[in-house]
Amino acid sequence: MASVLKIGNIITLAIALQINDAGKPAEFKFKLTAKRMTTQEWNEHFAPGQNNQKTVREFLMERITGWEGQTLVIDDQTNQPAPFTAENFDLMLGVLGVQDVIFQAYLREVMKAAAPEAKAKN
Repeated sequence: MASVLKIGNIITLAIALQINDAGKPAEFKFKLTAKRMTTQEWNEHFAPGQNNQKTVREFLMERITGWEGQTLVIDDQTNQPAPFTAENFDLMLGVLGVQDVIFQAYLREVMKAAAPEAKAKN
């Protein structure tokens, strides 16, 4: 008999950005979908001495699979939110600071494993 985890391989990240736009704050709130990371994948990528050459950008490009409600990247011709593509996500990551916010959100979500009593105290 085979066993599987009850949780899925996909996580959702709630992203909230505030970016300076010509001296005025521009706010962007949206959701990203991403592939969950296993302990083995974490150790292969982040364990000391692994000499992994991947950048945070490359890591995110491999893990993030979609977005919902984003308005930061728009279609130049229609002025409407652009669909998720690797090129459009890479464009978003080109805004200084954005990849750090997304990476931190990913880590928070993938590490959400706490005993119920720990949640009750917060």
